[in-house]
Order: sequence, then C-alpha cells, then structure tokens
Amino acid sequence: MNAWLAFLTVCVAGGIGAVARYGLQRALPEAGRGIPRAVLTVNLAGSLISGVALALMLGGVLNATLATIVISGLCGGLTTFSTFAVETMELFRVNASKPAYLNIVISVVGGIVLAVVGFVVTRSLL
Repeated sequence: MNAWLAFLTVCVAGGIGAVARYGLQRALPEAGRGIPRAVLTVNLAGSLISGVALALMLGGVLNATLATIVISGLCGGLTTFSTFAVETMELFRVNASKPAYLNIVISVVGGIVLAVVGFVVTRSLL
C-alpha cells in the first residue's frame, strides 16, 4: 500500500472509530456522578483491540500498515484520553471523588491489562 493510500485509510478508520465512540456515548448517556461508562468502554475496547492487532502484526498475520490502520486509525479515533481526563476532572469538581478515582484506576490499569490480554491470547492462538 502506498503512503498516501495508507494515510487516507488511517483517516477513514479514525473517522469510523470516532463515529462509533459518539454512537456509544449517545447510547450510554452519563448518569450524573457515576463512572463515565461510554468512554470507559471505548478506552478498554480500544486497548484490547490494539493488543490483538499488535500480536497479529508480530505474528505475521497483519502487515505493519494494516496494524497502523487498526491501532492509530480505528483505535485512535475510538478511544479518547482527553474526554477521560475532562470527565474525571468533572467528577472531582462535583465532589464525586470515589467514582473519579475508580475511573482512573479502571481506565489505566484495565486498559493496560486488556492490551496485554489481547496480545497474549492472540499470540497463543497463532
């Protein structure tokens, strides 16, 4: 795949990821002072998908360009660190510190764990 086609494909995949995130945010509206479910879900799913894509690339199933399209494009558009940061800040602002801390721990630790799980499980299946 030439560089321009790869670039355009990453852009399209990013758009698909962003629209999917928006749709999930509309389907799972925030319920006041609880953990932001939609953003947590997309961030954890994106971590899992990224781990799988990396394992597929290293296992020779996906080439580097396709892995980049999935990880940087699709998962980059799907996941959102900035929204996670703003929603967590908002929880602290309204004195909902327990959900804020839970959101931080689940998002960060859960994201890393799911990336590792996706990688390890996929590698074991190759």
